[in-house]
Amino acid sequence: MHSIANQDVARNTYFASFHSVMQHDIEIIGEVLHIFILFSDSRTKGWPLVDSPVPTVVYTIIYLIIVWTGPKLMKHRRPFKLTWALIPYNLAMAILNLYISAQLLTSSIRLRYSYICEPCRQSRDPDELQIANAVWWYYVSKLLEFCDTFFFILRKKDQQLTFLHVYHHSTMFSLWWIGIKWVPSGSTFLPAMVNSGIHVLMYSYYGLSALGPSVARYLWWKKYLTILQMVRKSMKLK
Repeated sequence: MHSIANQDVARNTYFASFHSVMQHDIEIIGEVLHIFILFSDSRTKGWPLVDSPVPTVVYTIIYLIIVWTGPKLMKHRRPFKLTWALIPYNLAMAILNLYISAQLLTSSIRLRYSYICEPCRQSRDPDELQIANAVWWYYVSKLLEFCDTFFFILRKKDQQLTFLHVYHHSTMFSLWWIGIKWVPSGSTFLPAMVNSGIHVLMYSYYGLSALGPSVARYLWWKKYLTILQMVRKSMKLK
C-alpha cells in the first residue's frame, strides 16, 4: 500500500512539475509573440502573406521538396522546351521588376533618402507607403522566382541546380518576409531597388534568348549583365 501511495505522490509531483514548466514555457512564448507583434511595422499589418511566417515557411518547404523530387521524376522523361511559358514568364518578371525599381527610385528621390544609411520610420507619408508597397512586391517576386528553378527541372537543366542557386532562392523569400514585416522602408529600399533594376535586364535577356538562335546576335550585351551581377554580389546586395 505504501508503495502504491508513493507512486501516486511521485506521479502527482511529476504532473505538477510538468504543468508548471509548460505554463512557464507558454508564458515565454506569449511574451515573444507580444514582442513579435509590438515591434513589427504597423503599416504592413493585414497585407497578404505578411502577418504570419507560416505561409512563407510552407512555400519554402514545398519549393525544397520539389527541388529534391523533381529531378528524380524527370530522370527517365524527355525535357520540356516550354518556350510558350518562358517568354511570357520572363516578360512579366521584367515588367514587375521595372515597376518595383521605378517606384523605389522615384520615392527615394522625393524623400531625399540617403544611399548610405536611412532609418526606417513608420510614417504614413504617401512616398513612404509607396516604398513599403514596392518592397512588398519585391518580396512577392522572390516567391515567383521559384519558377526559375522549376523551369530548370522541367527542362532537365540539372547543371543549373547548384547549391548556391537553391540556397539563394530558398533563403531570399524568407529574408524578405523579415524585411516587409519589420523594415519595409528606410535602407531596405536600396538592395531591392538595385536588384530589381538588374533583374529587368536579366529577365529581358532570358526572355529574348528563349526565342532561339535567331535573336542571339542581339544579345551582345550579356557580358555587361554578367559584370553587373558580379558587382552586385561583391556589394552583398541581395
